[in-house]
Amino acid sequence: MLLQRTWRGGCPSSSHTPDGALSSLLGRKHLTRPAARRAGCAAAAAVACSGVTHAGCLASMMGTGLYAQRFAVGVLPPSSSRAAFASFSSRDRTTSSFEAAKRVSGRIGASTDVGELHRVVRDSHEDFNAVNVATAWSKLAKVTGRGEGQGLARSSDDIANTVQLLSKETLRVAGEMKPREVVSTLWGTVILAEKGVEVDLATMRAMIEQTPRVAGRMDTQAVSKTLWFLAKLADKGMDVDLAAVRAVYVQARRVAGRMNHPLDVSNTLWAIAKLAEKGLEVDAAAVQAVSEQAPRVAGEMEPLAVSNTLWAIAKLAEKGMEVDAAAVRAMSEQAPRVAGTMNSQNGA
Repeated sequence: MLLQRTWRGGCPSSSHTPDGALSSLLGRKHLTRPAARRAGCAAAAAVACSGVTHAGCLASMMGTGLYAQRFAVGVLPPSSSRAAFASFSSRDRTTSSFEAAKRVSGRIGASTDVGELHRVVRDSHEDFNAVNVATAWSKLAKVTGRGEGQGLARSSDDIANTVQLLSKETLRVAGEMKPREVVSTLWGTVILAEKGVEVDLATMRAMIEQTPRVAGRMDTQAVSKTLWFLAKLADKGMDVDLAAVRAVYVQARRVAGRMNHPLDVSNTLWAIAKLAEKGLEVDAAAVQAVSEQAPRVAGEMEPLAVSNTLWAIAKLAEKGMEVDAAAVRAMSEQAPRVAGTMNSQNGA
């Protein structure tokens, strides 16, 4: 049964309008709920005051664009054409499993369109190991154009059939996946869903269930991406396992000091704020550890990352989280710098 949810990007509510001066707050080490909210909002308002309409609205979008999209999660119905695929798949019994997997990975990586990737998956899916499955999900997300999975192109059947075969193999190898494979599979399924492709709900749940097992071995980028994926799924109405969220929060505290890329900081703060907005618990220590990195990378942030971070600070303060004053100060100082570079893709 298909579960569909139509979603639309939007702006933070009018309650984010600043109602106090920022300067009197910056001397404090931490900002309490009402004060931090006003501070974060004042910083966000600096962008709008520089002539950019709805700059703060960008935070809720994370690059998806300010237009309606369909997020579809469901189980693909069986069909005679899909059932016939099993006859094409045969296990390679003449070479080692490692060599077979290596060869398959090369074919997946060399695929340049949906049809070519579909043929690789159709012919070899039963031989896939965890790396092959994750690589195929990532590649499918990259070669699938927006709308192709909604019957708008001849490739729609190839996409649907590939998703069905990969979903089956994902459930088979999920327990063998390492952090990289879990993250790649989550990335592929989330991006496909945002492009309008129907993705097996069981596949997403399987990856979320594996998250606590592999979280302790995640690096900074994997932690940031995983929280972002979980937040995106929660934002679309999917029940997200609290154990998975907690496991990644713990790792966010562990790796925060090594978050040297601006997007790692911005995406992590956005994800935590989005999860809080959807009613999931917030790890105050994770918020503090990650936000403390903002002053160090703020100057390297792109306009969207600045806006996302400002939104996250305001939202977390609204939820009662203590926000580091240095982070608020650093992000507010970036608002004038990026305001003039925002364009129609960044703004409303």
